[in-house]
Amino acid sequence: MASGCDLEVDTEQLRVAANLLQRAAGAVAVDGPPASIEVAEHAAGGSPAGREALRMVTARTLQLSLASRSLAESASRLAELLRRAAEDFDAAEELCRAGG
Repeated sequence: MASGCDLEVDTEQLRVAANLLQRAAGAVAVDGPPASIEVAEHAAGGSPAGREALRMVTARTLQLSLASRSLAESASRLAELLRRAAEDFDAAEELCRAGG
């Protein structure tokens, strides 16, 4: 029979999830357009169609960069919240067991 202080929260799994999210945040972060786009600008030369295609690819790449950075920041924030939740659940169980 479980004690009245057992909150039945697997705080270790919360920490595992937080660590996975933190690693994922590092994996999805993209810093600006790749160098190949900057090089491609010179390759587009005088062709209006080439310059327009390059402009569109560059715009989409910048959007991807911003979106991935936002996703990475959100994942990092969620990881920190999961860690705090695990700490809070552990503290609540300790307090309950101590009679507080």
